[in-house]
Amino acid sequence: YESNYLPIRVPVLQGMLGFRLLLTRSENQDLFMQINSLKDLKTQSMAGFGSHWGDLKILYANNIPVVTNSDYSELFHLLARSEVDYLPRGLNEVFGELETQQPHFPSLRINPNLALYYPFIRYFFVQKGNLSLAERLHKGLAMAKASGNFKRLFYQHFGAVIQRVKFNQYRIIELANPFLPDKLPQIETEWWMPKASPSDAQDNEGNEQLEANPNH
Repeated sequence: YESNYLPIRVPVLQGMLGFRLLLTRSENQDLFMQINSLKDLKTQSMAGFGSHWGDLKILYANNIPVVTNSDYSELFHLLARSEVDYLPRGLNEVFGELETQQPHFPSLRINPNLALYYPFIRYFFVQKGNLSLAERLHKGLAMAKASGNFKRLFYQHFGAVIQRVKFNQYRIIELANPFLPDKLPQIETEWWMPKASPSDAQDNEGNEQLEANPNH
């Protein structure tokens, strides 16, 4: 996107999509009690993920074992059949998915102990030649932030979700994202996540592997 389009670098979700709670099965909750680091996650569990999702390459870059499928609904079947151990789902996605899928998969649970986080941003793009639209979007979003309307709209959509999460109960494993743009916009994660997280739980072993692999 950065190569082909003109970016409007104002993070719409403020990084929330990169905070991943784990959809698991009730019978494998003990597995995640034993996982305390990225190394543990890689050696003791298998993730399920959409083969066409943009952040799949972040899991690959961190060498996380993952089974992919292009069919969204099939991911829940993979979990139910124990072919994967967890589905890492965004904070703004996971509760709705649990409510929708649990009637079909009664053992579906959100793991209460472990979460993942990686810097992951979403913002608008326009055609490269459309400078006037880019300027209007920049100006409009800046005005919305200055007036507080941006933040009010954010909490209108996500406030109830944020209230449901007890961040201090999670061991948070941070994944490196080597695909961020050079001109990284400010991500105001304090809108939804306590400032103490997630860097306290970062695992250096994973980052050392990234730095040593020129393909990443």
